[in-house]
Amino acid sequence: MIDALNVDGMGWKIVEQLVDEGLVKHFADIFRLKQEQVLELEGFAEKSSANLIAAIQAARKPELYRLVFGLGIRQ
Repeated sequence: MIDALNVDGMGWKIVEQLVDEGLVKHFADIFRLKQEQVLELEGFAEKSSANLIAAIQAARKPELYRLVFGLGIRQ
């Protein structure tokens, strides 16, 4: 599903960090993240955390083909 949303700057390494820190337990938790929480992660500063949160917010309204792909509906 992460690939379907195409969140700029959010790769599997960041997802693993979020899960390891207990910030994300379910996929929907990604949309509840706050910048302050992301700042606590290794490798994040003010600007990079703000950019990630902005990219997550932009992914709230995916294009139809991304939504269908994310749901696993073929063709």
